Amino acid sequence: MATRKNRTVLRLLYLAVFTGVFSALPGQVPVGNGSGNFHPPLVIQVSDNPLKMTPGDLNQDSIPDLVVGTDSAQGVQILIGNGDGSFDLTQVPSVTIAEELEEMFLGQFDADGLLDLLMLASDSGNFYLLRGLGSGALQVPELIYQYSDPVTAVKLADLNGDGHEDVVVSSLCGIVGCVNTRILFSDGAGGLILSPQDFPVSSAVEFADLDGDADLDLLLAGNGFAVIGTYLNDGSGDFTLVQEVVAGVSFLKILAVDVMSVDDDGIPSSGPDGLLDIVGLPEFSESLLFFVGVGGGSYLDPITGYADGEISSVGDMFAAQLDGFGTPELLYYSYGPDRLTVLHGDGTNGFPYESSSTYDLPSNPSCMRISDFDSDGVLDLAVASLSDDSISVFLGEESQEQFIRGDVNNNQMINIADPVYLLELLFLSGGALDGCLDAFDANDSGELDISDPVFLLQYLFDGGDVVPLPFPDCGIDPTADTLNCLLPVNSPCP
Repeated sequence: MATRKNRTVLRLLYLAVFTGVFSALPGQVPVGNGSGNFHPPLVIQVSDNPLKMTPGDLNQDSIPDLVVGTDSAQGVQILIGNGDGSFDLTQVPSVTIAEELEEMFLGQFDADGLLDLLMLASDSGNFYLLRGLGSGALQVPELIYQYSDPVTAVKLADLNGDGHEDVVVSSLCGIVGCVNTRILFSDGAGGLILSPQDFPVSSAVEFADLDGDADLDLLLAGNGFAVIGTYLNDGSGDFTLVQEVVAGVSFLKILAVDVMSVDDDGIPSSGPDGLLDIVGLPEFSESLLFFVGVGGGSYLDPITGYADGEISSVGDMFAAQLDGFGTPELLYYSYGPDRLTVLHGDGTNGFPYESSSTYDLPSNPSCMRISDFDSDGVLDLAVASLSDDSISVFLGEESQEQFIRGDVNNNQMINIADPVYLLELLFLSGGALDGCLDAFDANDSGELDISDPVFLLQYLFDGGDVVPLPFPDCGIDPTADTLNCLLPVNSPCP
C-alpha cells in the first residue's frame, strides 16, 4: 500500500521541540505526516483518577514519556515510553505531593538541560518543582512559589527568550472580586519571580508570534467582559496592548492558528494565508467564533461558524496539522456522549471546517495530550479517563498517497500514452522503476509486468475490464501490496 514516507526535512523541522519529541512549541501548531485519522486506541490502566498528563522525554532516549497526575492520592505516575505507543509503568517509582493537583507541565526551569515538572496545587496556589534527573525519575517536590490570589489556570512559555519556562497565571472573577492576570518569570535556577506588569482578568490564554519577530506574544480572553486583547512582546517579556476585540461572549478556550484568509474584496474566506487567526470556543454555545488576522496582532470582528455536528460540552480543544499541510485540524473531547472529535480542515463554505471524525472514549475524560508516541513522524493522542482509571492512546494513521491507477505519465487522464510509457519503463529503463508504482499496476495484481500495459490497451481499445480503484479520480490504494508511490511535486492528486 502506498504510504507517504518522503516528507521533506523542512516539514520535520516544524516537529522539533526542546524535549526531543514530535510536539509543538507554545504558539506553534504541532505538525505530523499522517492521514488525519487514528487507529483504535490502546488502553492503558494507570493509578486512580488520572486527572492531568504531560508528555516529554524524561530519560533522554528521544522517545516521549508521559507523566500522569492523579486526583485522589496526590500521586505522580511516570510512564516510560517504549517507542511503539506503549509504556513501561514499573521502571520509575511514583512521586507523592502533599496537596491535590490542579495542573502540571514539563519544562526547563534550571540550568541542567533536563526536563523538570512544575505542579500547581488546587486550593493553596502553591507551585511545586520536581527536578528531572535525566533517568526518567524526578526529585522530591520543592515549594518554589506561593501565589496569594486564587489561581484557576496556568500556561507556560519562554516569554523573555532565556531558554527557561515562564508562567502566566490567570484567575476568574468570584465572590472576592476579580484578580488580574500575572506573569511569573523563571529565574533559571528553579525559582519564579513575579513580574510587575499585570493584565486584565482572563478566562483563556494563548501564546503566538503575532507580528513575525520570533517573540511569543499574548492573547487574553477577558472573563465576563467579552473581549479578546492582543499584546505584543518586545522580546524581554514586556507587553504592549495592540487591540481589544469585542466578542460578545466569554470563552473557555482560544487558539491562535492560521485557518482563514481575506479575499480581494475584504471578505473572510476559508484557507490559510500566513497570518494567525483566533479560533474561540465560547461558553454555553455549540459554535466556534473566528477572528480573522490581518497582521501585527490585529483582527477583524468575529464571525460565527458551525462544524459538521454539535460542538457542546467540550472538555478541551487544540489545533494540530495531522496531515502536514493545508488548514490545521481541530481536535476536542466532549461529554455525553464521551467522545473524541477531529474537525478536518476541508471547509468550502467560507469556514475552515466541514467534515469530522469521531472516536468513542471511556467515561469521564479528563485530559488530552498530543505527541508522537511511537516515533513514526505521525502525531498520536493520549486521553485520560477518570472513571476507568485509564489512558487511551490513539496512534495516528500513516498518510496514503493519492493517485489514479493507470495514469502512468501522471497527467490525470488515461490514453494511449500511458501503456506506451509503461512499456518503455518496463523494457527500456534497465529495470529501474521510479515514480508511483501503484499507478503503474494497472490491473491491481500487486506486481508490475507485461500484463499491466496489455490490460490498459484492452480497456482503451477492446472493451476490457474497467481499471480498478482508484479510478478515474484520485484516491488511495484500497488493496495492500508492497508497491510504493512517489509522486512528483506537480502531481494533480493531493
